[in-house]
Amino acid sequence: MISTIYDSPIGRLQLLVDQEALIGRWFKNKGRVEENLPDNVHFISWSRPEFKPYINWLESYFRGQTNPAIIFSSQSNEPDCFWQNVWRILKKISYGKTMTYKEIAKTIEAETKQKVSAQAVGGAVGANPILLLIFCHRVISATNALTAYSAGTDRKIWLLNHEKV
Repeated sequence: MISTIYDSPIGRLQLLVDQEALIGRWFKNKGRVEENLPDNVHFISWSRPEFKPYINWLESYFRGQTNPAIIFSSQSNEPDCFWQNVWRILKKISYGKTMTYKEIAKTIEAETKQKVSAQAVGGAVGANPILLLIFCHRVISATNALTAYSAGTDRKIWLLNHEKV
């Protein structure tokens, strides 16, 4: 595995890549993945080709491109099918749009025919290992309140303002 640091307009992002895909992206000193990095991680420059598609996506996003092409896959080592379902829905939230925890819960309920709580959705949103590509900053409460964001509420506000929400 390889990792790098990218200086974004709202802080330092750490990226983690294995042989096949991006498996982690979080703000430095703010990520659950960071706390559990394996011993075999090698830190290299963000300008290396291995990071090019991810850095290009970030730069397009921060320039205000509303729909940067996602030309790479992301994967998670999380075995939890529920979390994967939540993250799949998060990826579909359009630039400049938001969705509530309750709306996500209702979507999963309709698909699985199983009861889902907004709190359970919140747990999955908070466990997102790939910030900005899995759009957890676009999730708000049913009262339109800006709820917790693993990278900090100030960054969530910045990102939503950037997207003109």
